[in-house]
Amino acid sequence: ELYKEVGVDKSRILIKIAATWEGIKAAEVLEKEGITCNLTLIFSLAQAIACGDAGCTLISPFVGRIMDYYKKAKGVDGFKPEEDPGVMSVTQVYNYYKRYGYQTIVMGASFRNKEEITELCGCDRLTISPGLLDQLAASEEPVEKKLDASKAATM
Repeated sequence: ELYKEVGVDKSRILIKIAATWEGIKAAEVLEKEGITCNLTLIFSLAQAIACGDAGCTLISPFVGRIMDYYKKAKGVDGFKPEEDPGVMSVTQVYNYYKRYGYQTIVMGASFRNKEEITELCGCDRLTISPGLLDQLAASEEPVEKKLDASKAATM
């Protein structure tokens, strides 16, 4: 109700909530009341499915943080873009949502390099830092669409 007191329409509100069990349940209630939610700190398909089942408007799976974990756990410097665990995780979530008709928007987040971004070309949305946007703008490499809702729906 506070948004009404300051003259903000409910349609302009997007609440960012951590995708813990409690956060997902809170978002489910808010969404039923017409308040849209962005569930963040998504690291697994199970979390993403729970968010979709709760009717969340948007999720922000963390590409770079997943890669950071795997780099440390495996003791490696990095991965080929197409083998990046964060990219693979977001691709899996995107394809699952499209295959099973979820309306929740997938917005890849927490990128470490432009290759992670280009590997997710076609995702519903991407949140990209100004530095990485500059790198993308300066690049003359062709970018092809990697994620496709219609193809995912038939997988």
